[in-house]
Amino acid sequence: MKRILSYFGCLCVAVSAWATGTTSDECPRSTECNGSDIQLTADQEIKPVYRNIYGELFGASNLIGVHYDQRFRPGSKWGFRAGIGYSLNVNIAMALYNGGGYNTISAPFAVNGIFGKRHSYFEAGFGVSPGIAVSYHGGGTYYYYDREGALVSQKYKSTTHTAFSFKTFFDFGYRYQKPKGFMFRVGITPAVSWYRDMCVLTISPYVSFGYTFK
Repeated sequence: MKRILSYFGCLCVAVSAWATGTTSDECPRSTECNGSDIQLTADQEIKPVYRNIYGELFGASNLIGVHYDQRFRPGSKWGFRAGIGYSLNVNIAMALYNGGGYNTISAPFAVNGIFGKRHSYFEAGFGVSPGIAVSYHGGGTYYYYDREGALVSQKYKSTTHTAFSFKTFFDFGYRYQKPKGFMFRVGITPAVSWYRDMCVLTISPYVSFGYTFK
């Protein structure tokens, strides 16, 4: 009887050792082990996609805007941004007399790249920004003196005009971002804008504050 119990104990120990070795050295039957899949998962963890939501002052937004920014794939330096911007433009001379000016709503879109290590990057991008500009000229009564020195009054009606605007721009600046959390951008935006028959070259600064998420 003792010999039987001894044999049974040895068998249990052998089966337990075999099962432990199988669990540690082989993959479960329900899944397939693939070294490339494991490596891909590790790369994705080390190199995030970098998705960002941020607000922008000036730059491609003209005055203020909200934008979404993302890399094309995990670990890529290249990505894009798209958003909406708003600007209120006031002509001082017009404002003194009739409160004139114009508002612009635009949709900036750009392809950009970020180059650097850890959390600090140099960013460069090129994009376009179509928009709608609505100009306003206030009405009222205006007084002026004619050539003979007589005071003359003239009435004008309020008018509103809508026109299509278009802008091409570059972004050059510094970007701070982590795989998750606070992000910051600052730089300059050279741009060429077309509005009606006018073509204007501008260079404006930009600053952005936002959040990076996975």
